Amino acid sequence: TDFECEMAMRRQAQLERIKIYRYQRRADDGTHSVRIGLLESVIKGSTMGSDDSRSLYSGQSESSDILLRNSSSEYINSMYAPEAVLMHRRQQAYDWECRRDLALQRLVASEASREARVEAALLLKARRMEEIEKWKRHGKAEEQRRRTQGNWLAALAFASFMCFVMDEVNLLRMKRGNLGAADSSRQGAPRTTLARIQYEAVLAQQQELERLMASKEVQELVPFLQAYFALRLNIRRRRRAAMVVMACLKSWRTAGKIMLATRKFHEQCRRIQRAWRAAKARFDRNTQLCCDRWMRFERQVLSRELSAAHPSPAAASGGAATSRRASVKQSKTRRVSTKGVGEIQLTLQERVKVALLPEQVRRQFVENELRFRRFALLPHIYAWHDAMDKYWKKVESWRQDRLASHSVAAATDKTKTSTGDDLRPPPARPPCPVHMPSDDQLLKWLSRCRKSSTSYSKIDESCVKSVAKALQR
Repeated sequence: TDFECEMAMRRQAQLERIKIYRYQRRADDGTHSVRIGLLESVIKGSTMGSDDSRSLYSGQSESSDILLRNSSSEYINSMYAPEAVLMHRRQQAYDWECRRDLALQRLVASEASREARVEAALLLKARRMEEIEKWKRHGKAEEQRRRTQGNWLAALAFASFMCFVMDEVNLLRMKRGNLGAADSSRQGAPRTTLARIQYEAVLAQQQELERLMASKEVQELVPFLQAYFALRLNIRRRRRAAMVVMACLKSWRTAGKIMLATRKFHEQCRRIQRAWRAAKARFDRNTQLCCDRWMRFERQVLSRELSAAHPSPAAASGGAATSRRASVKQSKTRRVSTKGVGEIQLTLQERVKVALLPEQVRRQFVENELRFRRFALLPHIYAWHDAMDKYWKKVESWRQDRLASHSVAAATDKTKTSTGDDLRPPPARPPCPVHMPSDDQLLKWLSRCRKSSTSYSKIDESCVKSVAKALQR
């Protein structure tokens, strides 16, 4: 019908308006949203059939009139005026612009602060790099400056010494007697007024210094100054030593253990070398002593042999009737005569000298024999150490017995004689073995060397085994 078509068109227009108002009034209170929802439910409920609508309008006439009145466009327009809606929309636009401006301001401020922090960090890094480069460029100059500052005491002492020397030189150049007058005849004397004033000032300083040195207060203060400067010098010396140690530690931190091990090995090698030098000098002295004794015995043996092989004429005739001059003439060498070649005879000393063994052969034989005797002496040395241990124990026991006997004698009031017949004698000290040969052994060496220069004793395997077995016992 026409009524239903008109109602449908109204409902459609109202739904479109309600949708627009819902989107525009989303931020309002809950009552407005409830009202909009109620209007939607009313409009949707009005879409029922004509029979239902007629029954609804007939059953509830009063309520339907209110709903129709509230859903009418006039009522809605009266409640929601276009001016209010326009004002609300303008307020929303203004609020949105304010919030947008505030957000933009905050974003710009955060970006500015971040850029400021980045710039500050870059500036700090650049300054640090500049400082590092400057320190690298001027490292040596800075170190030299620090050393110069550390040497201020030496510079001060040197300057004071130079001032003192200059004062002494100026005083020596001044005229004796009248200190203010100038002596033009002497070389170096003051010739101008300024020079005289300077010399007089130096003299005044010298007099002031002498007066101060004569003062008791200054003399009492001098030990303190000496102690102060001595302390400063000791501190400088210790710092210098500490710098040396620090430099060593810095150089040893890469391969310190290897360097220390190498240094220890070097020290041990030097100790072995020093011990060998001392032992070699002792061996040379012993060898020279044996060679001297060898020479004496060899001369005696050769003298006896040569005298027995070629007796002198004085010995053949008895030598009783010959005079001293005749014996001397007979012992002299008969030289070649001027008339011809005669027989040449040597004295006994010359024949002995010719028959002596060569020095190199003798020394080599003695060295080899002494080496063998030192090696063979090792078991005797160990046995001597054991004997000495037993000897000291016996000495301690003997001393205790002697002390006990003296204590008993003092307790019983008995007088003992000073001879000590009532006590057993002290134990005998065991003799120390030596490798130096006796006279008989030297004679045996001489006889063997005269037969063969290589007949000296050798340290072979059997000798080593025998010495090792003796050491094990």
